[in-house]
Amino acid sequence: MGSQPGAGSGTPKWVMSAIRRTSGTNKRRDAERLAAKWEKDLSEGKGSNRSRITWEEFRLRYEDEVCGSLADGTGDRIASVFNVLERAMKPRLLANVDEDLLSRHQAWLRGHGREESTIKSHLAHIVAALRWAVDQKMLHVAPKVKMPKRAKRSKVMKGRPITLEEFERLEDKVPAGVLSQHVREERRAAIASHGGSIFAACGHLDCVSKNP
Repeated sequence: MGSQPGAGSGTPKWVMSAIRRTSGTNKRRDAERLAAKWEKDLSEGKGSNRSRITWEEFRLRYEDEVCGSLADGTGDRIASVFNVLERAMKPRLLANVDEDLLSRHQAWLRGHGREESTIKSHLAHIVAALRWAVDQKMLHVAPKVKMPKRAKRSKVMKGRPITLEEFERLEDKVPAGVLSQHVREERRAAIASHGGSIFAACGHLDCVSKNP
């Protein structure tokens, strides 16, 4: 029985993909020969070869060599990030993924309702992959990307609502005469019907003590 092209050879998928495009053959010998030539050219820093590397070839190699060693689920998240990038920006070459494209990609994600934290996560995965490409001499430099900052949220009450019993204990610690009976009854009614933070209750007591 004849073996499938590349089966058991250990030849990375990205190399086989490159062979299909450049020579129209899936022969293992051709794949290995091209891989050796590319490694030699890249080690010598020949930029022309870097500029010809397609996004798909880079992705196949990154998923083959990097994603497989990551924690469960991480590889799937990266694949999802790459899928979104391809759908939105349609990069043909690896070198196309530069500052301009990633800036437009940020705008696309934001325009499609993605949270700032999600956009930041997408960009972090992409930039990490591109830095790996630089280490592998597949790319000259990784693009510099300005990460989005998470919008400041309004301050939210911390802690649980104060109970009527807790408020009454606070009242006991207030010197006699500081709180009028009217204020005491008003506070008790508010806490009983709506609740409130301990901080707010203490703030009210402090305010009343300064303005009896």
